[in-house]
Parts: sequence; structure tokens; C-alpha cells
Amino acid sequence: MTATTYTPADPQTFSRLVAEAAMELPPLTHANDSDFLRVALLQVIEAFWENYVFLLPQEAQAEFDRLIEADDGEKLMAWYHTHANFAEDPAAAERGSKVLEDIALKLPSLMKEQYASLSSTPDRA
Repeated sequence: MTATTYTPADPQTFSRLVAEAAMELPPLTHANDSDFLRVALLQVIEAFWENYVFLLPQEAQAEFDRLIEADDGEKLMAWYHTHANFAEDPAAAERGSKVLEDIALKLPSLMKEQYASLSSTPDRA
């Protein structure tokens, strides 16, 4: 079995991570299982950015936090181009791939735990 390489520049990477982890869940037969998968996808995206930004120099982290707080989309896009240009910056792509690989290792057990917790609620039993 060959190791999967996760590329942050590929727009399908995040959904592929969730789909692969979902393969280890029991059959998804509940009406709101698609909601569970959507939430899992959002959590993966959030975890990616949290971990990716954490690996950057302190100055870039502080700038990111300021721009998120200010809700300045134009300046935030410039920040992404400078610090997270996965298609053109090999260092950013490598850093992003490492974060994705770490998430891929942890995601199946996390999703199993969350799904088991969700499945044990009275309206899902």
C-alpha cells in the first residue's frame, strides 16, 4: 500500500480526507448523516488553517489574526498569496501537505468517536 500524498493546492483534498475517514464508519443510514459529514468537512478545514498558521513565524500568525478579526477580505487574500500560496510556493505546499497528513492520521478515530457519540443520542438510537 502506498502512502497518500495530500496537496493543499488541490481543491478536492479536504473532501477526500473526510471521505477516506468516513470509510471506517459504520454504514451511514441516518437521515442527518450528510449533515455529520458537512460538519466534519468544516472541522477539517478549520483544523488545517489553525495548524498551518501555527507553523508560520509569529509575525505572520499575528497578521493573520488581525486580518481575521478585522474581516478584511482584500488584505486577507494578499496574506494568503504571501504565506499560503500552495500552487506557487514549494515551502508553503510542503508545510500544508504535512499538516494534511497529520490530520489524515487523526481524522478516522476522531470521526468514529464523534459518530458514535451522535449515534448514541435518543433521536438516533
